[in-house]
Amino acid sequence: MTESEKPLVIAIDGPAASGKSTLAELIAAQLGFFFFDTGVMYRAATLAALRALGDVEDEESVTRLTENSCVDVQPPSCGDGRVMDVLLNGEDVTWQIRSPEVEQHVSKVSAYAGVRKALTDQQRQIGLRGNMVMAGRDIG
Repeated sequence: MTESEKPLVIAIDGPAASGKSTLAELIAAQLGFFFFDTGVMYRAATLAALRALGDVEDEESVTRLTENSCVDVQPPSCGDGRVMDVLLNGEDVTWQIRSPEVEQHVSKVSAYAGVRKALTDQQRQIGLRGNMVMAGRDIG
């Protein structure tokens, strides 16, 4: 891959509540790029753990489950208000990841080092598609 063939990805990395997503969404809109909020992947991993394990307390089990799950993020497929599609092992979970139960547990899941590594690897693969602005932690 030559320099001119490399996918263009802008990564906005920073702590929680620092305005990453707001800035990234504005930049993506200006450039006509896909806006990718990596936080949705942690929500999808939390949903997977709640479904498969019933809770998120066992870090090793949640990490192993995340390593064996495919979380994908794509441009919105329909006009129901979503800014992206979130797929968990091929299933559209865009709205399920916004449930109160996921909201209650996502902070714990996102703190697990193994989960962060597994999802960062998947985020980098998604980034290879190019023409996107990614907002999140660990992506720079």
